[in-house]
Amino acid sequence: MEILITALLMAVGLAGVIMPFVPGLPIIWGAALLYGIATEFGRLGWMAMIAITLLLAVGMAASIVLPDRAGAAAGASRSTRLFAGLLGLIGFFVVPVIGFPLGACLGVLIAQYRQTDDWDGAVRSTIAVLKGFGVGILAELGAGLAMVLVWVAWVVLD
Repeated sequence: MEILITALLMAVGLAGVIMPFVPGLPIIWGAALLYGIATEFGRLGWMAMIAITLLLAVGMAASIVLPDRAGAAAGASRSTRLFAGLLGLIGFFVVPVIGFPLGACLGVLIAQYRQTDDWDGAVRSTIAVLKGFGVGILAELGAGLAMVLVWVAWVVLD
């Protein structure tokens, strides 16, 4: 029964990676932790849990760092990226599901245009940030899949 419940929670977590209002990777991590508690971990369980925790950290960091780096590479200043993060946070609470990326991209567009008076440059920076979000989601999804695979190996080999 533990395996079925854990697998269902992990499936919800993987779906949550794509839906911004659901904390996908933490759900996968929590499911693995509950499975470990229910099965009393064991030596393999602790090693798997360490690997799953490292994958959680890498995946979450990638989803934050990659859009920021993409904006910086496209010429968005630090203040533009900070303003974008603030509008993204506001957007998260105002517009469900797509509020964070929508607010962040709007923040890049507005702040970059205010600084440079160049719509083309502002649009290029905004598109770069959107691409960064896409790559960040792919990295987070990859981390989530790797977390699930580590858990599957734990179940099979234990």
